[in-house]
Amino acid sequence: MKKVWKKRCLDTILPNNQKIIDLIEGNKGNFKYPWELYRQMLRYKIHADSFQENCLFEEKVNDYKLFPREFDHFVKNKLGIQTQDLEVRWEEEIEYRKDTISKYINEYLANHSFL
Repeated sequence: MKKVWKKRCLDTILPNNQKIIDLIEGNKGNFKYPWELYRQMLRYKIHADSFQENCLFEEKVNDYKLFPREFDHFVKNKLGIQTQDLEVRWEEEIEYRKDTISKYINEYLANHSFL
C-alpha cells in the first residue's frame, strides 16, 4: 500500500500540485486588488512544497503544512460550488477524529495489560 501511495504522489499528486501553482503564478497579473486568490495560493504552495518534501525524502518534515481548507473553500466559492461553512467543517472534522481515536483506544488498548 505504501508503494502505491508513493507512486500516486510522484505520478499524479505532485504534477497536479505544480500545475495549479503554475496556473495561478502565470495569471497573477490578472488578479484584482487585493489579490486574495494569490494569498490563498501562497498557503497552498507552502502545503505543496511540504507535501513534496515528504514524498521525495526519507526523513519526514516535522512542521508539515496540511492542505489549507481555506484554499479549497475559496476556490469552490469563486466557482459557485456549494460548500460548507469552514467552522462547521472544522467541528465535524474534530468530532470525526475524536470518534476515531476513541474507537482505536477501545479496540486496541482497552484490554492492554500495561494500562
